[in-house]
Amino acid sequence: MNSARRIKNWERAFLLGLCIIFAAGCAGTSGAGDLGLSGHYQADVGLATAFDLRDKTRRVLDKYQFEVLRFDQSADMIYYETQWKDRYPFQDELDQGIEGTRTRIVIQGKPRTRRKNQTDVFSVKFNAESQVRLKETSDWNYAIISP
Repeated sequence: MNSARRIKNWERAFLLGLCIIFAAGCAGTSGAGDLGLSGHYQADVGLATAFDLRDKTRRVLDKYQFEVLRFDQSADMIYYETQWKDRYPFQDELDQGIEGTRTRIVIQGKPRTRRKNQTDVFSVKFNAESQVRLKETSDWNYAIISP
């Protein structure tokens, strides 16, 4: 698979997660991932080499202006966690007294295969979290995602 096509596949998976967080209903998705009523979304992105996981994740996070808070890499895991990114509340959220909304992304790769003298293949998971803040409080809370 060529590099441009792999980037497009990563962007599609990433955009799917962002669309669900920013505009999805609260019921769930049709097999693409798991969106509960708690403001969390999780999906299996697929398989990637360590190089592709690092390279494509950085490119997509940069493209959509998510700042990496934490990056860890070991023989057992590649892990990205972004800073919370604010977004403007939707009208129905404003009507409920929600003053602020934010999202963060966690991407985690765990080795699927390990073979001597071959490239490791990682199973990649995409996690997104959405929180809200009410006008009366300064506390951030996980909440049902706006329809």
